[in-house]
Amino acid sequence: MSELKEFYDKALQFFQSGDFETTKEICEEILRSLPGHRQTLFLAGCADLEAENFEGARDRFFEIVEQEPSDQNAWVNLGNALAGLNLFTEAKGCYEKVMALNPEHPLAFYGLGNLYHRQNKYAQAIGYFQRCLELAPEHWTAWYNLGNAQLKLGQITQAIAAYKKANSIFPKHPLIWFNLGQAHYEQGNLDEARKAYHHSLELAPNDARTKFFLGMAELENENFETAKQLFEETLQEHPELQEAKFFLDAMARKQDSDHHSQNYVKNLFDRYASRYDEHLVGTLGYKLPKEIAKLVRNQFKGQKIKVLDLGCGTGLCGSELNDLNSEIIGIDLSDKMLAQAKQKQIYNTLHQGDIAETTHNIEDSFDVIIASDVLCYGGDWSDLFAQVKRLLKDQGRFYFSVESTSNAPYHLQPSGRYAHNPEHIIKKLAEHDLNEQNRLDLTVRKGRHRDVEGILFEFA
Repeated sequence: MSELKEFYDKALQFFQSGDFETTKEICEEILRSLPGHRQTLFLAGCADLEAENFEGARDRFFEIVEQEPSDQNAWVNLGNALAGLNLFTEAKGCYEKVMALNPEHPLAFYGLGNLYHRQNKYAQAIGYFQRCLELAPEHWTAWYNLGNAQLKLGQITQAIAAYKKANSIFPKHPLIWFNLGQAHYEQGNLDEARKAYHHSLELAPNDARTKFFLGMAELENENFETAKQLFEETLQEHPELQEAKFFLDAMARKQDSDHHSQNYVKNLFDRYASRYDEHLVGTLGYKLPKEIAKLVRNQFKGQKIKVLDLGCGTGLCGSELNDLNSEIIGIDLSDKMLAQAKQKQIYNTLHQGDIAETTHNIEDSFDVIIASDVLCYGGDWSDLFAQVKRLLKDQGRFYFSVESTSNAPYHLQPSGRYAHNPEHIIKKLAEHDLNEQNRLDLTVRKGRHRDVEGILFEFA
């Protein structure tokens, strides 16, 4: 037995050092001499879990619970293995078995929290993580995953508190610092975001994702040289991260990129969706929807109209037109923005997709087409303008905004948004027999360092 203990202790040391393959090799050697040895099966199963060999882990923990059906920790880990295999119903049954044996087992609640989080059921996940933490307040991964679920639901203040608690227990995990940075970034607190990203990079110096987002924070703070260096390092380590190249082009005011990638725009607004209305209208003073509604009312004076809202987002423009006798169709790339718009119950139809591509598949005609704060995400909109002409009724109106520049036809700004020369826009629309009827020079939104000036156009 002393030799067995020596072998087991050696396996345990390898496990604690992160060498899971050697752990399993030693455990297999023990199990050849002592088949079914529960303690060794358990350690081997944990090594399989850590190595993401979920089938191996499932088999080992299943063997344990067959031997001893009351082994609560084996049931928890069997649930974890089944969850890793995406067998969610079976995993849930394991965790419920644990709770039947011990209603206050924190890891059963933690497992259920992870299970619901993986299914994007974040509200349920939060409840289970909170119950786990009531029973085990020092469980740092539960605090971390609670923060992740809260961040997904836009509960940014609560997420920051959860990440800080996780950090106080285990300050050496780069992902906690990274996600804390993400939460601060989404809250608009760039100084705290930069601090958190720097802490993450101290622990994981070559993490390209952290360098990219630190670069974004430095860019927004107009620390251009620092941002440039971070984007360049990101590309050196991961050339496939083309958004870093995009923002390098933006700082150089290059024009060889005509549009942001769809993935970038979708991810940007998916993250932004839950706080979009409050931040854009309340914090940034966004007034374009109200100004567009004034022009529409003045032009159509109570007529029944059909509206196409391009890049409708959460429905800010639709909300301003909701009291008119109108049918409103919305298109947006972000499904999470569309989920917010759907809740407002103001759109007759919502389409998820790129506006230039989706308009090709629409056959209706419209009295009003709107593109509010949309053209800043691309440079050349010739294809969209052709679709606008096709979809607009003879007496219809196209209302859209641009951030203005007197340079070039259009260019990328350091913000990563495009500015357009008004004369170029007028020329391109004239090619499609659309002509300026009205324009309003205005502040599009408040900027971090200066207001963003632009133009609201009315074309027919």
